[in-house]
Amino acid sequence: MSISTRDAIFNEIKCKKLYISDVNSHMRSFSEIIDNALNNNDKKFNTNLILFNKDNYATDEEENYDKITDNVWIWRGNSGPIKNRAKGTNTYNSPYWNWAEGKTEEGIENLSFFPSHYDVIQHLKDTEGFVGAQGMISQGRNNYVLKVNENDKETYYDIEFLSWTNGSNGGGFSYNRKLYVPQEILPDYQVSNITKSYENNHFTITFTLLNEPIIDPIVNLYNGNNFIGEAKFYSNITNEDNYIYSYIFETTNPDIIQSFLGVKIHIADKTTYTILF
Repeated sequence: MSISTRDAIFNEIKCKKLYISDVNSHMRSFSEIIDNALNNNDKKFNTNLILFNKDNYATDEEENYDKITDNVWIWRGNSGPIKNRAKGTNTYNSPYWNWAEGKTEEGIENLSFFPSHYDVIQHLKDTEGFVGAQGMISQGRNNYVLKVNENDKETYYDIEFLSWTNGSNGGGFSYNRKLYVPQEILPDYQVSNITKSYENNHFTITFTLLNEPIIDPIVNLYNGNNFIGEAKFYSNITNEDNYIYSYIFETTNPDIIQSFLGVKIHIADKTTYTILF
């Protein structure tokens, strides 16, 4: 059985997505959901976590699909089940996906996969009496695993449903989606050569990674255990086998730099490096 690989992860990052770290400026109507996500440290520091929302009565256009791969575009009409809208298709059964209730952390081999999200809902209705996706969410049964079958590979995503509009009332729904990254494929990045500087209201942090990261690191500034702010990606260059990253934190108050006692560098789901100045 194939599992998610670096190719799948890079494809994830290249797609046009909305990341939790950027979401406040784009989806203020979802402030409560966002706040809940940001208050969870695991989610806050996870750049694989994506929030997708389809509004009620949203038009049948690409901007309203969750385009995961070339062959999997998640969509729902003004009512009814989730469908695959990729390349002109519009069906809830697709050769490119399977769905299961549960989480990847339970073990892929322990999950029961069905041809569609709709089939999972129907199975749970028949066996446990749940009525519809919204009924599942209201009972706290809102976690699913999406398996994408493409190019002779199987890639897995954890889907945590946040909302679902019942009936013929617009077909809105939302979820958090996270790419399953098996720990054994993540290298040791070995952070080194960390420097800092301040000039023209910019606090710059530069560091070197031994191995190429599958996604850009997240860099956060701390005073002890107190979170000060997140530095923004500025640039990266490759020098032989070394990957040199620069991040910038903007401030008009140079005195605040004195409070920066440490930096945490988060890379995917595996590594957190803490650096004290």
